[in-house]
Amino acid sequence: GTCAAACPYHALTLQNNTLAQREARVASLAGALAPGEIIAFGCGWGGLAAADNAGVKGLKYDHRMQMLGVSCIGQLDPSVMARAFVEGAPGLLLLGCPPEECHHSYGVDHTWSRVTMIKKLLQFGGFDRRRIALAHADLNQPEEFIRTVESFINTIDELGPIEKTPENQEKLEALYATVNNARVRWVIGATLR
Repeated sequence: GTCAAACPYHALTLQNNTLAQREARVASLAGALAPGEIIAFGCGWGGLAAADNAGVKGLKYDHRMQMLGVSCIGQLDPSVMARAFVEGAPGLLLLGCPPEECHHSYGVDHTWSRVTMIKKLLQFGGFDRRRIALAHADLNQPEEFIRTVESFINTIDELGPIEKTPENQEKLEALYATVNNARVRWVIGATLR
């Protein structure tokens, strides 16, 4: 799936988990967020596993994080990340495996370059780059997972929501269009080779 997310022309797709389906999921969730809620993506081996382990141990974390599971965060296309902001998410947290333990080889590395690009584009648009974060979560360290979630939600609380003005919406739509540009996608994908 990391190749599909890196393909500059969207020539590669995942069966039963297409880009359109992921965008629809994130758009639906972002549109239903209550004030102060954020979207998170967790990989099956890192973020989701740490969340499950925290629950098994009876540990609590902020209920305002709405997590979507993916088998590897390296499968996340930058347009899915950008779509979350277009649809109203105030923040996006991506929780993957520790880099040295990534179950899909370099999934976290692929995501890092995409998150860096989104951060830069947010900043160019006048938004705070801390609205998106990539973190690592270890199944055996649910306490660290909880600290990461709490820290990110505190950051978003500090920043507040993105004002829903026509100017801001236009900037977010431009961010989305930029990450769907084949040339931009090629540069990001080429840096990983």
